[in-house]
Amino acid sequence: MKGISVGQISILHIIFLSMTVIGLKNHVTILPPILQVVGRDGWIKGQFKTSSGKL
Repeated sequence: MKGISVGQISILHIIFLSMTVIGLKNHVTILPPILQVVGRDGWIKGQFKTSSGKL
């Protein structure tokens, strides 16, 4: 196919991939227990933590 170049994987690609994997893993492992304990309003806890910059 013309226009598609295949090159080496750069450190930036690795960083972006790592950030994506970490985010997805945290989403799957942390949110369900929070939602089980506090119910449907549990997402707001994560929203406030994220917006305040403290994790």
